[in-house]
Amino acid sequence: MDGKSFTFDPRAFISPPYVDCPLCQAAGEFGVLMISGTGYVRRCRRCMRDQRFLLPAVEKKVLYLDQFAVSNLMKVLHPRERLRMHSRAGGRAEFWLDLFVRLDRLVKLQLLVCPSSTAHWEESLPTRFFQELRRMYEHLSGDVSFEDPGTIRREQAYRQFLTWQGEEHPHGPLTVHDVTHGVVNGWLDRISVQARLGCEDGLADDLRMVRDRTHTRLATCVDTWARGGRLGFERYFEQELSAYGPQQWRNYCQRVVEVGQMMNGLAPFDPDLAAATNDAEIMVMSFKAALRKRGIIEDTQLPKIREFFASDQIKEAPFLRISCAMFAAMAVEASVNQAPRPDRGMWTDITTVSTLLPYCDAMLIDNRCHRLLGFATDRAVLDYDAAVFSTDSRDKLLAWLEELEASATPEYLGLVEQVYGASWLEPYSSMFEAPTDPR
Repeated sequence: MDGKSFTFDPRAFISPPYVDCPLCQAAGEFGVLMISGTGYVRRCRRCMRDQRFLLPAVEKKVLYLDQFAVSNLMKVLHPRERLRMHSRAGGRAEFWLDLFVRLDRLVKLQLLVCPSSTAHWEESLPTRFFQELRRMYEHLSGDVSFEDPGTIRREQAYRQFLTWQGEEHPHGPLTVHDVTHGVVNGWLDRISVQARLGCEDGLADDLRMVRDRTHTRLATCVDTWARGGRLGFERYFEQELSAYGPQQWRNYCQRVVEVGQMMNGLAPFDPDLAAATNDAEIMVMSFKAALRKRGIIEDTQLPKIREFFASDQIKEAPFLRISCAMFAAMAVEASVNQAPRPDRGMWTDITTVSTLLPYCDAMLIDNRCHRLLGFATDRAVLDYDAAVFSTDSRDKLLAWLEELEASATPEYLGLVEQVYGASWLEPYSSMFEAPTDPR
């Protein structure tokens, strides 16, 4: 290389396993060029001709890993952190290492995805291990990520609005494929390319501020529940459910007033406020569009939308029932002085679990969230079928993973080795090890 040019060998992209080329009969030269969703391409290093092969359809299980799980999986592999973890966590360190090996293998077997979420990014960014945490949750994601929770909640609310209007959504109920980016049931390529925003450092302080604000609000709620007498789960649940719709209407009205005052010169112009929006405003705009399609005149649209927010129909949104039931469970604990102080991640944990749970086959969450969800599920009808695990039920999680791998036939395992090679399934336990100098 002379600084102006370099030599590129296209054969560098051809990977093992190599077989004999059926096109030019060269022995051991026909390698794998690419794997893409439903098939893979082999190319000969001798004649450079290609041949495409179809792969059977796969139906992967979706396991969501809460941030605490991502953090422990990262630490048990990190050269510095794993020493601290072994000294402090005892046998639990072995569990997290065993769990990583199993998850890594199942993702590579095309049996499982552990989608990433905006909660992973938001909770990782303010920490000193942001890059390591991101590398872990992206590695296990199977190139799949959940849509941001706000979008999913609005989609659920929109379907409830259509139901209230006596309509059905043209695409039917929301499925995991509607609320994720990437292909859940696609065969993975060996190479995964991730883009970076480049402006993430400046957002960490904003995320801390939002987290502190929501934590303060939740702590205030816990104090209120503790002082307010013992109302029982049903009363707390109904209070939480009934508060959502009217609050969204107030949020919308407040947004309209703030922007109106600014645009009419009654308040200083704020470019951030002008460009911002909120869930309530987006929902109202989508509801108005649905009403226009039905021929409802402009003057009657907002009164109808306000009526919907005050109705029982909005209370059927899955995210709302799950989150309100979990908060009601927390209220019961607080009312009998058994609720520990909420940590700074509790609000995010509950909103994330309640939003994503209907689209998962399983979840691994922390013990407290697991307890709240279990208490809520025993007392309210909640719309999810997922198996939910925590470290207190880790044996059940490992059994679930074992059963998943046992579903793969010997023929299927042989196909995976044929496409990816024998070394593909080796666990990537050296993810955070310093690379060896090739010199």
